[in-house]
Formats: sequence, C-alpha cells, structure tokens
Amino acid sequence: EHTLATLPTCPNDQDHLSLSVSALLGAELAGLPVPELAAEILITSGPVAAILPLACLAFVPGANLRTLVFAAAAGAALLAGTAATSHAIGVEIAGVGGGLAVLLLATLAAPNRGTVWRAMAAPQLLPLALLILGVITQKLLVPVLADAGFAPVAATGRVSYAILTSPGIALFLVSLAGLALWPRATRGMSGSHLGREVIARSWRSLLTIVVFLSTARLLVETGGIVALAALLAQAGVHVAVAIVSALGGVGAYVTGSAIPSAALFMPSAAATGQSFGLLPLFAALQHSAAGHTAMASLPIISILLAALPDRTQGDEREALRRGLQLAAVWMALVIASGWVQVAIAG
Repeated sequence: EHTLATLPTCPNDQDHLSLSVSALLGAELAGLPVPELAAEILITSGPVAAILPLACLAFVPGANLRTLVFAAAAGAALLAGTAATSHAIGVEIAGVGGGLAVLLLATLAAPNRGTVWRAMAAPQLLPLALLILGVITQKLLVPVLADAGFAPVAATGRVSYAILTSPGIALFLVSLAGLALWPRATRGMSGSHLGREVIARSWRSLLTIVVFLSTARLLVETGGIVALAALLAQAGVHVAVAIVSALGGVGAYVTGSAIPSAALFMPSAAATGQSFGLLPLFAALQHSAAGHTAMASLPIISILLAALPDRTQGDEREALRRGLQLAAVWMALVIASGWVQVAIAG
C-alpha cells in the first residue's frame, strides 16, 4: 500500500507537456504543423514515460515483484494516456492525460480505494482540476472564436503566435479564481506582503531567463545560430542528435523552462534536421530534451527549496545532485531514442 501511494507521486516530467506553450512555439520556429511535431515528440519522449515509474522504485523501500509489475503498468498507462490525450485534445494537456491515467491505475490497484478517492478530492487539488478544465474549455473555444473572426495574433518578421492558444490564459484566470475562492490561504497576509513573498522567491529565476533570452537574441543577430547549424550538419547525424539534445537540455536546465530553450535552439535544431532530411525528429529531440530537463532545472530546484518548511544546510547540495542525476538520465534516454529512430529511418 505504501508503494502504491508513493509511485504516482514520483516527479513526472511529462506534465511539462500539460501546458506546453513550448510545443506550439517550437512548431512555429521549426516550420512544422503542431500535430506532426506532437506525434514525433510522443515517439521521442515515449521511452522516458515508460521507464520513469520503474526509476521511481529506487526511492521506494522494500520494492518487490508486485511493485515492479505495478511500475511497469504505470509506465504503460502514462504513455497510453499521454498519446490518447495528445491525439484527442492536443499536445497542450497531453501530460495531464498521462498523469490521470496513472492515477486511475493506482486507484484500481490500491487496497483501499476510498483513501485514494478522498486524497484526490482534497480541496488543495481543486485549483488543478479547474486548470485542466480551463485548458480543455479554451481548446474547444479557440476554433469557435476563430470562425467568428476573433483570433488575435502577435507577430514579428519571423514568428507569429495566436494569443488565444496560450495556456497562460487559463493559468491567469485560475490564479485569479484561487485568490478569490481560497482567501484562507493568505489569511494574515496583506496583498503587499504576498507580493513581496512572490518576488523574493521568483526574482532569481526570472532574472536568469531574461539574461538567457538576451544572450539568445545576440546569438541570433550575430549569426551564431546559423553557424551552429552548419557545424552540426558537418558532424554526422549521430553526433548531431547528441549535441542538439544536449543544447536543448542545457537551455532548459538554466532557465527552468522549455520555452526560452526553444527560442534559442529550435531554429538550429530544425536547420540541422533539414540537412539530414529528419526535420521532425530533430525538432522533437530539442523539445523533449528541454521539457524533461526543465523539471530538474536550477529554477525548479530553487522553488522547491524555497517551499520546504524545514530546510537544512545540506538540502541545497542534495537537491542539486539529484537534479543533475535525473537530468543526465533523461538526456541519455532522449539521445538513445533519437539514435534508434535514425537507425530505423536509415
């Protein structure tokens, strides 16, 4: 029962796809239809989803054959739920579908299902349910509003983005609803105090992202991205797979998000893939490596450490060590997936 309760809560980096603005941006930068990139992302990230629950067994005391079977089933459920949601609704909430599939499996396998249902019905999870509902509703409304002639677009000379497709809208509305419906969460805390607390916890991560994006802009303007793509094209397809994945992962590890990583490295990844006739694969490698690594990145670790109620002196060192280990494992899986697909395509 301990294992059944623990496994679904192991960090699930596929949830990064649940609000994947980076997939939409990446498809635009790579010049690919979103469904085509989403299908390739599923193939590239599939091994990570399948192996992740098995890797969680390393943190479960007393694992046995029963927990091993459950972990394998959880990996299959995660992959199937992600694939079904991506196909039926869209890549934006694919990770949510995978996570819900694992929770359903855990509920069916748990000795005491009532306990699981009560845990899932906790008031603290209501904002998450509202967020999922909001993203789905937004996804359904966008085509209707577009047919009615309301489809605002933010555009530059190279990139355009349909504003109403951004999951940030649902995030913003649910955040407002949370402040309105759960005032007890900020009891005794004034608005200014809450604002200072948010700034104190987030300014380092935000500053890192700003600096990184500024560097990205400089590299684009000086021709560094074009030169990088040409260099990778000359290195051979297997070396290019590893480097494109590594660059995507490094960008996300520094910033905590796949979005700035896509802004910097997706154009070179797409150009490299084009030179090998494997554009969708290389675009997916960049996105998958960034999406997985972001969940073990420096900003995410900083946020987790800031949220710890009883932080000790060694927590930061331990969190950084674990984050690097997870990032390395996920990166290796993405690269291996890319090599296998190159072999199949060749």
